[in-house]
This record gives sequence, structure tokens and C-alpha cells, in this order.
Amino acid sequence: MRSRARALQVAAALALAAAAFGCSGDDTTEPTQQPPGAVTGVTTTVNSPTSITVTWAAVTGATSYVVQRAEGASGTFADVATPTGTSFADTGLKGGTTYRYKVAAANAAGTGSFSTEAAGTTMTAGPKVATVTGNITSSRTFSSDTLYVLRGFVKVTNGATLTIQPGTKIVGDTTAAGSSLWITRGAKINAVGTAQSPIVFTSQRAPGNRAPGDWGGLVIVGNALDNRCVTGGVCTLFTEGPQGTGQDVGENY
Repeated sequence: MRSRARALQVAAALALAAAAFGCSGDDTTEPTQQPPGAVTGVTTTVNSPTSITVTWAAVTGATSYVVQRAEGASGTFADVATPTGTSFADTGLKGGTTYRYKVAAANAAGTGSFSTEAAGTTMTAGPKVATVTGNITSSRTFSSDTLYVLRGFVKVTNGATLTIQPGTKIVGDTTAAGSSLWITRGAKINAVGTAQSPIVFTSQRAPGNRAPGDWGGLVIVGNALDNRCVTGGVCTLFTEGPQGTGQDVGENY
């Protein structure tokens, strides 16, 4: 009897030890990962008429971020980037336009709450400017969204056609003597402005500072009889202008 009781005591002690070992904190099960918290500190920096950089504070546990953008005061937000860092350079935007941004942190468990909005307004794009030099030997169009600066003698040659859209402005570069536009024999100019959108040729100087001789104007070399030799045959056709300026050359094209 004593031996049996002793055996029962040993068994009970072993069972108790096993239970204690199982509760010793050796459980290696990891807690379930949670989505990161909300993003804070969102700011915008306007870089140019087409670019805004968005920055924000890092969130603990985040492996990436979701950036959303909306255009204007009432535009709908949409995802535009998922960077892993805490900034995003948004490019290809419209000039003079307000954009709103929201950012959320994300990890394998999901995406956290989005931040409050931060807005930025891109700079207004300045006018396009194109400087034109030398000969125009193939057909070309001057567009109304661009200011054209004629530098020196610009001659349309080789039978080319220069088309100028209504509302286009062309100026002569006052730093280059005789800056002007020439339509030589065989070439054409197609410039049809309107009262609402006139085509303007003028000096490069600001209003109030302009004077005769600022630029050489528009020169059309035609085929009229008074431009031909009176003795018959083809002769060299010279245009106006002092020698050495480039105007005292033959314009027989």
C-alpha cells in the first residue's frame, strides 16, 4: 500500500511540474501585427509651375506610404504614389493650379488612417519665348502661345511657307542690328489676324521706350516688274540697307 501511495505522489508531482513548465513563458507565438497609426506633419513645397513636393513625419511600423491627390477645391482624391520614404515629388502638374494631398502609412497588416489635407498652388507658367535666327528653309508655324524674337536677318527661303497664328507676337531683337523678317522670292507668309487676336510685329523694347530703327521690320521680296532689270534677263536683286549689314546681298531665289 505504501509503495502504491508513493507512486501516486510521484505521478502527481510530475504532472504539477509539467503544468508549471507549460506556463513558464516559453510560448514563442508572436502578437498579431496591426496597421500603423495616422500620418501627421504633412506639408507641401511648390517647386515650379509643374511640381510640388509633399513631406510628412515617419510613422512607427510603417513600411510604405500611400499618397493621394485631388485637383482644385472640390476634386476627388486618388492614389498617385506609394513611396517607402517620407517625401514625394509630384511632377507634370498644371501651372497656377491648387492641389490637395493626403497621406496614409501602410504595412503588411493594412493601411492606417489618412492624414489631414495639405494644399499647394503651383506657380503660374510664364510665356514661352523662342529666339529665331538664320534662314527658315522649310515650312514653319509661329504659334500664338509663344513670343518670337527675331535676332538678325531671318529669311524665309527655298519656297517655304511661314504661317503665323492669330494672336501671335513677333519682336525684333534690339541688340542685333537690323533684326527683321524677310519673305524672299518663291517663299510665302500666311498671317491672318483678327480684331480680337491681332498679329503684332513690334520692337522688343517696352512701351514708352520704343523708337524708329529698333528693328528692321517685315521685308517682302516680290516678283513685280520694278524688281527686275530694265535691260532684260535676270539680274542680281539688291535690297535696301547699308553695306556690311547683310542687307546689301542679292535676293534672287
